[in-house]
Amino acid sequence: MAATSEATITVLQSVPAFSTLGDEELANVAQVTVRRQFEAGAVVFRAGDASDTCYAIRSGRARAIREHPDGRSITLATFGPGDIFGELAMFDDERRSATVETLEPTELIGILGGDMRRLMREHPDVAVKLIAGLGRRLRRRTSGWRVSRSRRFRAGWPRCWRRWSPRHGRKASRPAMSS
Repeated sequence: MAATSEATITVLQSVPAFSTLGDEELANVAQVTVRRQFEAGAVVFRAGDASDTCYAIRSGRARAIREHPDGRSITLATFGPGDIFGELAMFDDERRSATVETLEPTELIGILGGDMRRLMREHPDVAVKLIAGLGRRLRRRTSGWRVSRSRRFRAGWPRCWRRWSPRHGRKASRPAMSS
């Protein structure tokens, strides 16, 4: 059952990954969507399941979790209205890397991966714009990683250099560091 186009387009417009798409392109994506509703605590998909659908949240909240070997559930991310998860299903059908469960009654817009791949083949501009939107999302999520990783590296470098140099019979002169 296809979700109503107007309501679906409104949801898709609020999803950063689709923000680069124009109205006609969003209408094309809306045609391949399915509305899904889940009660609180329902599992949308489990880690290891086939990856065949990505989801945008219309209402409600969900979380991605992984099971720790000691039995604890570790929350990787939480999602609310306008968020998307399982987006790699639009590009391939690899296995899911995490379980997603709802935290409250939740309405999702499902985009079947096969339908989206067909749409991208028929409308290459949609594919290019979608990749750009997902790239921006990835850049925003990882932009802080470079700074903290760089600081840890610079802080640990002198210690590493002192340990490495004597073992190799070289003078322990410290190389110039760039900031």
